[in-house]
Amino acid sequence: LMMQGRGAPVAYPLVEVARSKKNGQPYALGFGTWGLDVGKIVPGRAANEAEVAVASYDRVALFDANTLALISEVSLPNWEYTNPRKLTVADVDGGPEGEIVFRTLHNHLVVMDHNLSILFEHQEAGIIDLAIGPTPNARVNNALKRPIYLLSARGHVVRLEIDRGSAQ
Repeated sequence: LMMQGRGAPVAYPLVEVARSKKNGQPYALGFGTWGLDVGKIVPGRAANEAEVAVASYDRVALFDANTLALISEVSLPNWEYTNPRKLTVADVDGGPEGEIVFRTLHNHLVVMDHNLSILFEHQEAGIIDLAIGPTPNARVNNALKRPIYLLSARGHVVRLEIDRGSAQ
């Protein structure tokens, strides 16, 4: 690994290279892998066991961050969910683990849990970017701990606050 700083290039030895695996065999997610983040997602695992969330053209997968062994994967429900972009792992509901949050090319914001089930979906025209905000001031009857901010192609900024306690 070569890195250029202010002076001459410096060589750093690679300690380890790991590749994703499914059942011990090399595994590739295939066409259109657009999002990746690392965080604590799956409950019941040790505190130092994080997961890698990856979104490809039509699916989302979780890998063990230490071994890159596949934990689980799911196909996205239909064409409106394909081409996920800007994937991030963040706790948006105040629980002990993070959720997987991404936008799609077809104007959907999707929040998934550790089972890769869709917890929340919002449609907003022309979503360009998203950010997970800091903890807001106390709100009445709202379990959300961190709002989701969206930027649309029309120049609108939207703040979403999700109340999972009232979901039907």
